[in-house]
Amino acid sequence: MEEKTGEIPNHTHCRSCAKAIPSDKTFCSEECKQRYLEAVKKQRKTSYIMFGILIALVVGAFVIMLWSV
Repeated sequence: MEEKTGEIPNHTHCRSCAKAIPSDKTFCSEECKQRYLEAVKKQRKTSYIMFGILIALVVGAFVIMLWSV
């Protein structure tokens, strides 16, 4: 039976699926890379939309405040 030393080999984890991969890679496969890039793109779009809504609410509140004077 093989004896285990308890040492973990140098590695990192895939940014998409968290699978252990060699430390010189970022993703375990091209599919994971594409999935990650799509998620980042969707997250960025959502952030822009939320920021736009926030700006619209602030401007709307300011306009209402000015009209009520």
